[in-house]
Amino acid sequence: MRWLGGILGSRRGMRKGKQRHELRRGLRNVARILTSSAVLSNGTVAYKDSGQLICEAEALLQHMKIISGSMQFEEFREDIRDLLNVQNGVDKQLRVIERMRWAYFQ
Repeated sequence: MRWLGGILGSRRGMRKGKQRHELRRGLRNVARILTSSAVLSNGTVAYKDSGQLICEAEALLQHMKIISGSMQFEEFREDIRDLLNVQNGVDKQLRVIERMRWAYFQ
């Protein structure tokens, strides 16, 4: 009976690992959008890139909701809000991504 529980438990760990990989990949996609986007004269990204950023951020939130507790999810959500604040400019958004990498993938 314990053997069966061990097998099922390890599958759950594998699923969490896969979700964590998806989260890391999504953060990489966000960084790619920001670094390859056309920056406007006021330092913000174009509307098309902003839309892609919003979609990727929503996917990141969905993955984080699955793999984390409620407190960590709320902190991640605050970071996503900072990331989606396009008025701050691309430089600050890239710093937010670095902060997220440091906080959630160490």
